[in-house]
Amino acid sequence: MSSYLKVAIPNEWQIKKLKDCVKINPENLNLNEIKENYINYIDIASIDNSTFQIQETKQIPITNIPSRARRIVKENDVIISTVRPYLKAFSKIRNKHNNFICSTGFAVLRVKPDLDHEYLFQWVLNRKFVNYMISQMVGSSYPAVNISDVEVAPIILPPLNEQQKIASVLSNIDELIVFTRIIIDYLQILKKGVMQRLLTEGIGHSEFKDSKLGKIPKEWNIVKIEDICSLRRENYEPEKDSNFNYIGLEHINSGDSILHRFGTEKDIKSTQHRFYSNDILYGKLRPYLDKAVLVDFEGICSTDIIVLRNNEKTIPEYLVNILHTSRFLHYIISTMSGTTLPRTNWKDLSKFKVKLPPIEEQEYIMSIILNIDTRINDERKYIDILKVIKKGLMQDLLTGKKRVKVN
Repeated sequence: MSSYLKVAIPNEWQIKKLKDCVKINPENLNLNEIKENYINYIDIASIDNSTFQIQETKQIPITNIPSRARRIVKENDVIISTVRPYLKAFSKIRNKHNNFICSTGFAVLRVKPDLDHEYLFQWVLNRKFVNYMISQMVGSSYPAVNISDVEVAPIILPPLNEQQKIASVLSNIDELIVFTRIIIDYLQILKKGVMQRLLTEGIGHSEFKDSKLGKIPKEWNIVKIEDICSLRRENYEPEKDSNFNYIGLEHINSGDSILHRFGTEKDIKSTQHRFYSNDILYGKLRPYLDKAVLVDFEGICSTDIIVLRNNEKTIPEYLVNILHTSRFLHYIISTMSGTTLPRTNWKDLSKFKVKLPPIEEQEYIMSIILNIDTRINDERKYIDILKVIKKGLMQDLLTGKKRVKVN
């Protein structure tokens, strides 16, 4: 085990097998002993693998319990997915509850007296444990780790008081990350409310007129998308374009107006479209995912993306935010065709009617919305910094490379 970990640890620390310090799958469901007429079921889809929290459970009547719902979980149990562990569907049961059952796709870990439950949770999140789990996977279409391999997984074990201190440091960073995500969620709600009002009523208007979309400020007009932008139809030619950034749908966050990441040449799977700075990339596949971003660089994008270019009647920032309004989303969903891979197209998108202010007011409106976007982006950067800090601390603290002070 120590050779697998390849680390030197302090003299008073130990390397043990997981089964020596946790009970694995300690309780299984007995249908005859259920006191309620339902269970709260946790499956792999219940876990948010960015926060490692249980987002939702399924309340299932006992008459309809799935065969995989068999593992009883209790407060402070740690659950780790043995199926595709590289997805890190790991979590900790944080509260007392009744009738919470998890899938047999998890291993339930319940600590023994010499192991702190929060330290255990931080240990299973660290790269060394995840790499071990990945190395033990068997099967191709349904890769999973056998419980026997979970039992002998190595764990570095400091004295209990040092475990608790290490866990406290790492979990404090987790709490900061979760709190920052909550701030982002509230900012996004605020942005939607501000957009709804400003893109409908504008700023400081006292005179309004009737239109096909209801009352609008006197200076505004009703236009179609095709009146304020055009479709870019330029294909990527490898022999001409050697340097580029690649954008696929997977690189666009739902609801975002600004792009935060991109792929590389190895991600390319088919003929691609060219785009340029200040173009808008709109995801036509599964349009209910609300994917539309403004880019400030040039590159190529997936054929599941429509490339739009604004004209002199609008600014690109205003146009991309129109594509995020609830009215547009409802409209574009109604145009979808296909069942397995529902999508829309430029013909339908181009007919959407827009309430359009003069350019000067568009710029004023966008200055307000972009201030909120900037705050959201700053909070996301803060999360990225916290993740880097935590990754470094995990590498140091969980191996004893750096020691914490214990009172």
